[in-house]
Amino acid sequence: MAEDTEIKSIDKGSDKAIKIKLTYWKDNPYIDVREYYRGDDNEFLPTKKGIRFPADMVDEIVEGLGAAKSASEA
Repeated sequence: MAEDTEIKSIDKGSDKAIKIKLTYWKDNPYIDVREYYRGDDNEFLPTKKGIRFPADMVDEIVEGLGAAKSASEA
């Protein structure tokens, strides 16, 4: 079974981050975009704030995010 891989961590201050990970469930690849917080042991822990979707949907989601960004700048 493949291991989860952190792709990018986006700092949201000293105690929060958004992490993008490649994960697997039943040997199928998924993208997980989730907010993390720094716990008492100084390690980042996941929150329920996030989304996980099949990796083959990335192009559609990126297209949608681009459209949302364009709309917000109009």
